[in-house]
Amino acid sequence: MPVIAPNLTDARLAQVVALQPDYIYLMSNYQVTGGQFNIHENAKKIIEILHDKTPAKVGVGFGISTKKDVAACLQYADFAIVGSALKLAIDAGEIEEKVVELLGV
Repeated sequence: MPVIAPNLTDARLAQVVALQPDYIYLMSNYQVTGGQFNIHENAKKIIEILHDKTPAKVGVGFGISTKKDVAACLQYADFAIVGSALKLAIDAGEIEEKVVELLGV
């Protein structure tokens, strides 16, 4: 699965599309993982381009830690990647609670 950032070039985007991946991981913004979540405007544009050029599912990650973040992500992307939030929940012994919170069940 290619991992790309909102500042990738058109040439790199073409390379990713040519790979014909099933999934693409797009960083939400230029930040360290686990930070505050927001989707950079370039990331939104890249998702649109990818959806037009490939059947790959696009996931967005970096900073997603709440149900609200997941919902915001899913306005643009096919899935949300919540790695840091789950790692922190595992470390705190609260993984079940965190999954319930993120899924809203």
